[in-house]
Formats: sequence, C-alpha cells, structure tokens
Amino acid sequence: MNGCDSPIEDALYDITCVRCDGLYEDCDLCDGTGRNSVYRCPGSHQTRDVSRAMRAYGWMQRGVLPALGSYSDQSPSFLAFVHAIEDEIGVIRAAEDRDKRSLHAAMSKAKGNR
Repeated sequence: MNGCDSPIEDALYDITCVRCDGLYEDCDLCDGTGRNSVYRCPGSHQTRDVSRAMRAYGWMQRGVLPALGSYSDQSPSFLAFVHAIEDEIGVIRAAEDRDKRSLHAAMSKAKGNR
C-alpha cells in the first residue's frame, strides 16, 4: 500500500537520476528525463551506513562535523553524500517554489475573474 513491504504500482516520488545526475539525454536509466521514479518507501532502502550518514548530516546541519577539523577534513564519501543530499533538497525546494508560484498565479487569475 505505501511501498514499505513491496513496490507499489504508482511512484511515491521522483529523485534525480542516480546514474547520470540529470546530465545526459542518452541515459538508459532515466531515458534522458534526469529523474528516477521511486516505488518503495525510503525506509526500505535504508542501510545502517545510510542511517549513520543521515545522522551525521543532521549533526552537520547543527554545526557539528563527524570528524575533527574543518569541512575539507571530512571523508570524501561523506562529502559526496552531503552534496547528493543538498542537490536533492535544492530540487525539492525548486519544485515547491514552482508549485507556490503556480498556485499564486491561479488564485490571482481566479480573483480577477470575479
């Protein structure tokens, strides 16, 4: 029903293509759309390593890095994880902004037609 136990028929959400990062029109995974549909609950994909990385990301958002030193002293895998998460957050926020603008335009148009 919600994709936690098995894949569902309709996608729950889309993410940036995990193979081409939305950069290649000839990508065979996303067919050039730059997006992959997800048919499972995010928790069903979460491993212990992903859980630890998410926890570390949360701490980083509060100013505490997982390793001593500055941002550039963190492991390459953690930095890649941070960039991937922040890229997806940017895509989500851009979509939310588009939705808000569309709603605002529709409301303004409806208001003008009264």
